[in-house]
Parts: sequence; structure tokens; C-alpha cells
Amino acid sequence: DCLSNVVSRLSRLSAIFFAAMKGAIVVGTLWISTSAVFSTYANGQFLRRFHDPCAHTFIRFALSCFLGLLCSSLSAQPLGPILPELSRRLLLPSALLLTANLLNSMSMLCSGVTLTYV
Repeated sequence: DCLSNVVSRLSRLSAIFFAAMKGAIVVGTLWISTSAVFSTYANGQFLRRFHDPCAHTFIRFALSCFLGLLCSSLSAQPLGPILPELSRRLLLPSALLLTANLLNSMSMLCSGVTLTYV
């Protein structure tokens, strides 16, 4: 009984891992393609026109969420059952990336140069 419990848990963890990997490939592809289209030049144009790094961060966050929801709705495995667990695990990295994005927008507005891209 203990062995079947372990096997069951490992099976669920591997399913979550493979779903996350599939999602990571989609997100990575979308990130690279949108970075190629909406590069520093486009970000700079947005900031020069609206002069608001918070709006810039919000627009990027909203579009990222929309694309994520769209991709997950088109995927074979729905994210609904595992979304609460993924949200808990990704809360700190998400907050740090959101902060880095805001600081980058502020840097681009003030100097025209990105701050946080590696």
C-alpha cells in the first residue's frame, strides 16, 4: 500500500513536471518572438509617448497573462487543476520579475537604456 502511494505521487509529480516543461517551451518561444517584435525600440517609443513606466509594466503584464491564458486554453491538458499549486510556487519569482520589469521601464524612460536585461 505504501509503495502504491509513492508510485501514485511520483506519477502525479511527473505529469505536473511534463506539463510545466511543455508550458515552458511555449512561453519561451512566445517570449523570444515577442522580444524580437517588441524590442527595446518599441518599448522606448511607448515610454516616450505615454511617460508612464507603471502603465508600460501593466500593459506587458496584461498581455503576458492574456497570451498565457490563450495558450493554456489551446493546450491538450487544462491548467485548472494544477494552477493553484503553480501559482503558489511561482509567487516570489513572479513578484521579482514584475519588480525588475518596472525598474527596467523606469530606466528606459529616464535614460533610454535597459537596466535589467541579461
